[in-house]
Amino acid sequence: QNIVIFNVFAKYGTDEDITFFTAVNRFYILLNTPLWGLMRALQPVAGMNYGAGKYKRTISSYRLFSLTGLCILIPFWVFIMFFPADVLSVMLPSVRLTAVQLIDFRIYMSVLLALPFTFMALVWFPSIENAKPATQISLLRQVVFYIPVLLIVPRFFGVRSIYVACAGIDWLVFFMILFAVYKSSKRLKMNLRAA
Repeated sequence: QNIVIFNVFAKYGTDEDITFFTAVNRFYILLNTPLWGLMRALQPVAGMNYGAGKYKRTISSYRLFSLTGLCILIPFWVFIMFFPADVLSVMLPSVRLTAVQLIDFRIYMSVLLALPFTFMALVWFPSIENAKPATQISLLRQVVFYIPVLLIVPRFFGVRSIYVACAGIDWLVFFMILFAVYKSSKRLKMNLRAA
């Protein structure tokens, strides 16, 4: 994904655009780091409860870990939304940021609040022996959404559209994940009633 984004910036943007996106993306990755730890912890919790037939606990583990990730991210998200120039000045100390760049930063970072639910779902599905939604959504995100959108949209709308497109894709994936989790949870609850 980042390879495609950087190639698009190289084609349609300037060196300043690439530098700015690099800083934005580093903050994005930095704020994702706590979620990776939660993902590793969720998988055995959900898997063991699923294996023991404790489906309610399996479902509640997804909710608990997702909400924990959300609680971890909210203070950082609020800070970067209200003080984007201060945050970016850590990585770009000598760069004079424009109002447009700060809006682009906010747009790109808006999706952070959805990521705990998305990341936890990607390990939760295999834990309940249902890896298909995680695989399908991951492939859709990369191959069907990201690559075509980022190869087409900036050609017509410029580099600013990259931030909007990335955020839009991740919000769409978030809603797809919620629907898939709902369907899987419903199936687990039916299994619980049948038992």
